[in-house]
Amino acid sequence: MNGILKQINCKIGGVPYGIANMWGRPENPAQDAGTMVVGMAFFGKGDPGGKKDSYIAWQSTTDTKILEYYTFPYKWSRGGENTIPMVLREACTDAIAAYCRKNSDQKPRRVIVYREGSPTTRT
Repeated sequence: MNGILKQINCKIGGVPYGIANMWGRPENPAQDAGTMVVGMAFFGKGDPGGKKDSYIAWQSTTDTKILEYYTFPYKWSRGGENTIPMVLREACTDAIAAYCRKNSDQKPRRVIVYREGSPTTRT
């Protein structure tokens, strides 16, 4: 029941968890105004024939407390218009726009990137 309540809370815009004093210092550079944290995970091999879809799962923070996020799945392939560099450029542009909307049109001064996994076939 507790897990269901957390999911409902998230769906309506609530925040179930936060990060306090991440590095054991009074100042937390990740929670400094102007910092955006980005995470991404790759799924699939980018099949150019389109038989199997491949995605980059993108998450980026939109607030200074690292509690609110922009998330979106981006489809990619090894050829054509959806190569990894092109999709990452689109994802970064969308994430910065989401950050600006939440922070009075201020762009992030610092971006911390976490990448989990990678395609087994390099592009």
